[in-house]
Amino acid sequence: MSRFSQTLTLLLIWIWGSSLFGFHEIPRHVHSQAEAGVAPKSGTPEELHNILSTQQLVPALRSARAYIRIAPNGKFLLVQDPTGIYVLSRDPLKLESYLRIPEAVPAQFSFDSREIVVVTQEFALGRFPLENLQRPETMRLPVSSSGCLQAQLSPGGLWLACYTPQLDLEVIELSTGKVVFHEPLETFGENSAHNFAVPLDIDSCFAQPMGFELMGELPPMVGPRMFRLSMSFSPDASEFIAGRRETGGFALDLATKRRLNPTKAVRERFGDSMSLLEGGRVIVSGAGKEHGGIMVPVGVGAPLLQVPFAGNFVVAASNPRYLLFRDPIWRGEHLFDAKENRVLAIPGNLSADMFQDELFLYLDTGKLVRLRLGDLKELDSAWLPIGPLPYLRGAEVSPQIDSLMIAVDGAGAQYDLSSGNRTAELPQFAGAYSNDSRVLALLPRSQVTPATMVALGQSSETTVPAWPRPASQGDHFFPGGNVVWEYQRLPIPLYRNSFSPITPVPFEIRALDPSTGKLLWQRAFGEEAPVPYFDPQGDRLVLGWLAQSPGANRIIKNHQLAVLWGKKPKTHPQDSLFEVRDAQTGKSLGGVLVQEGIGPQSFDSAFSEGDVLVLWKDSERVFLYSLRDGKLKGRMYGSHPAASATTNLVAVDRGSGLLEIFDGKTGAKLDEERFSQNIAYMHFSADGKRLLVLTEYQRVYIVDVSRPGSPRTSSGH
Repeated sequence: MSRFSQTLTLLLIWIWGSSLFGFHEIPRHVHSQAEAGVAPKSGTPEELHNILSTQQLVPALRSARAYIRIAPNGKFLLVQDPTGIYVLSRDPLKLESYLRIPEAVPAQFSFDSREIVVVTQEFALGRFPLENLQRPETMRLPVSSSGCLQAQLSPGGLWLACYTPQLDLEVIELSTGKVVFHEPLETFGENSAHNFAVPLDIDSCFAQPMGFELMGELPPMVGPRMFRLSMSFSPDASEFIAGRRETGGFALDLATKRRLNPTKAVRERFGDSMSLLEGGRVIVSGAGKEHGGIMVPVGVGAPLLQVPFAGNFVVAASNPRYLLFRDPIWRGEHLFDAKENRVLAIPGNLSADMFQDELFLYLDTGKLVRLRLGDLKELDSAWLPIGPLPYLRGAEVSPQIDSLMIAVDGAGAQYDLSSGNRTAELPQFAGAYSNDSRVLALLPRSQVTPATMVALGQSSETTVPAWPRPASQGDHFFPGGNVVWEYQRLPIPLYRNSFSPITPVPFEIRALDPSTGKLLWQRAFGEEAPVPYFDPQGDRLVLGWLAQSPGANRIIKNHQLAVLWGKKPKTHPQDSLFEVRDAQTGKSLGGVLVQEGIGPQSFDSAFSEGDVLVLWKDSERVFLYSLRDGKLKGRMYGSHPAASATTNLVAVDRGSGLLEIFDGKTGAKLDEERFSQNIAYMHFSADGKRLLVLTEYQRVYIVDVSRPGSPRTSSGH
């Protein structure tokens, strides 16, 4: 199994908590922000004994990857985010149902407004009748097991476009489940020179590998991270356009399946965000000023006009006169009137849509409002209860556990843990760094913007560059607890013409000071390169070497590991040697031979605290090794382990709310706590005596681990 396949398995474990379409839930009707942030009742009883305090985060952080769509007849609307789909009546605005279908392709209403059409990430089709959402019609779509790099559902739910791992464009007619159009955007095969460098990281707040894995075929749903593909259906689903800047593209008449040739102005902008309009026009928009928006005809003709906005996402609203576009950094959607060619001022939001002259806004407080566009008078509103916390993209905890910063897709926030109240709104960040004078955030790389270190301003939506980007060629930046990692992939030797899952990728890594961008140290790794693992909240770097490589042999010699082991054990080609380095100095601190897995890239996570090296594999197995003697001290089942350098304690999430505490030196279990909700994130205080636990419905617990196994009276909940 490839490293990326294991990563995908990790995400799917988070995504799928029930059977394919067994997600219909009767909604909880809430009437205030406080009620909207309350978790649903759980069937799992709490068994807690060392809790110092607990707070609910208010308001709960919601994903900005949200989407509103209104039925053509105006009777219903849906609000979709990465965790599921809320279904509401429009007038009055009232929550009717909740479909817990995580990570689905953005859903659509049928043109007759009788059903909601949903395509899951596993490419199962569900038609949910609005009169009875509990009884959907389902079918499997003819998408290969490789899935799609990128997928889009047409208005009306008539077609699904799939950009395949073979770089082909397919259009599937959903009424028949058949592929009705197939067109290669780029041709390659077994004997071609295509060997894709697929990112190893998954934009997570947990320790993970940085760099790339060489693959002969692309894994599913990696498209948005690797390719800038334009893809759009017209509002009436009669036309379709798609293309890449590197390979070109085409337009398609879906009724006749006749291919159309876009104008030069369109072809030159493939890779930017595109939205087909009525009348054979297309809006094209990029995120930078040099890629400002234009409106052009799809066919013959000159550009019609410049449009006064630039964004990395643009889509037609339910009222096709209007378009919605997003800023590449900050959450929310902006509204553009295509008829009058002007951007309209609307309140801040997570998502927006237009029906006739009514504006619908989904706010980060969980409130959905219906406004009259002209005067923005509120006509109605409804509160949406929180769902499970979307996958965490970033997290930062203060040393004394009095402040928490977290980020999900498109949004971030800072909370005071003495009250649970939000103290600042933040952009999505990969890592955060605080000092007495300012808060710095590493904003992740996107299709159109490089990773950037910014200082957060006094205003909730103000950022300024913290320091100029390095003049070096590296464009991949990753957070470390006390450094910023700059990664640059180096050329692969031309004589290499075959690759395996354990083929090293040459790279250079640089450690930068987060406050100034000053280079602390750098190192290049050639043909025998290791797999580097970064820890967003730790002060170490872990390098995973093939155990029989020259690099591993140097580490064994330099640290006299053979003497430590008594004798050098027999190694196999798939064995690994994990080296631990100090992040700020690059000094090697030791190494451990690991005879598990198929090479170092087969591990989901590797990090080190104190004397402990922690490895996580297959999304369920945790290994504890001692740096002092190189021995395996414990193995257990669980996920997302956390460790303390001060106390050598290790916390493991066993699932279903069960937390277990282990002695990292011996692997012995010391204590456990059972929460009523699943655990989303854990982090030890600087002194190792307290443990922060964040649950999936955004309740924070502070656990006393100063004397694990000694029961004390819990307080604060």
